[in-house]
Amino acid sequence: LPYRARILNALGWVHGELQDFEPAISFNQRSLETAKAMPATDSEVSSNGRLNLGDDYLALGRLDEAEEQYRIVERIVRQPTPQERWILWSYSQHFFHSFGELWLARGDAAQALSLADECIALAERTGRRKNIVKGRRLRAQALLALEPGLETQRHRLARQQDDVRLCVDACQLRVRVGD
Repeated sequence: LPYRARILNALGWVHGELQDFEPAISFNQRSLETAKAMPATDSEVSSNGRLNLGDDYLALGRLDEAEEQYRIVERIVRQPTPQERWILWSYSQHFFHSFGELWLARGDAAQALSLADECIALAERTGRRKNIVKGRRLRAQALLALEPGLETQRHRLARQQDDVRLCVDACQLRVRVGD
């Protein structure tokens, strides 16, 4: 029974990664139901199931349902009991990134930025490169949302670089031709 919840959660995660959300949600819900039936519920199994379920809902634009799952995990991440500390460092990174994405989807880039920074700090301390990348990507998206003019500046600079390249190419061509 203990591994059944993990297997169902893993199947849900795989379907979510494939953007096959109906089976993903079904497997993740079944994982949570199985975890509840276990004598001593493992917070890591149920938290990962909730995070994956929240990610599925977020991808489908069901923000309130995603938030409901993330809030349950947030309590464990922010105020864990001694029995909830096992592997907390791992799924906390998933929580910070996913909850930050929810806030970004809701238009609160400042909150997303704060959560991105928490994700990055924890991922760097534990050497989880995948989560460092996820946190940095979320941080960049939040900064762009906070400063929409930055994206316009980036495009303007890219166009200027293209103009400079064209001028350099034209000058090189003149030198070769002898003009």
